[in-house]
Amino acid sequence: MPSRPYTVQFSGSSAELWTARRLSFDNKADQPAKNAILGALDLIVPDKDQLLSATLTCPRDGFFDVENVLLYNLGRVSTLGRLAHTGLRFEYRSPAGLSPHPAFPFHHTYTLVPLATSSPGNPVASFRCTLRRLRSDQKPGTPSGLVWLKFCPMNPLSTSH
Repeated sequence: MPSRPYTVQFSGSSAELWTARRLSFDNKADQPAKNAILGALDLIVPDKDQLLSATLTCPRDGFFDVENVLLYNLGRVSTLGRLAHTGLRFEYRSPAGLSPHPAFPFHHTYTLVPLATSSPGNPVASFRCTLRRLRSDQKPGTPSGLVWLKFCPMNPLSTSH
């Protein structure tokens, strides 16, 4: 087993976290991994024509909400709010093969992509909403932190919804 239960990679417009398990909201053992990915995300500088694409690639290990794992479980939503000022996309993927880090089968990826970039495969749903500025002292589930979902056909450039 590696000396720490995670590894982080950063490259300009993306940050990746590989862990031995899915990040949980309240497990204190996950805090070093959360701090490492948040530190990498702090280095990313968003462009006005980009949205944040957050992807979790891992084996299915019980019920979970991908947006909770990728956003709320980090504990500092203001970091992602800064990067997602134009848009935010969540995606879950089943692993296609062996992980480049076999001890870490849970891959959390945050990448800035052009607004016109569509998700590979066949997306099931998309949502659009107006987010208030996310603050670091804001707790998920509080009235100022709620996001209402409206499901509609996937078209990231449409303004009719």
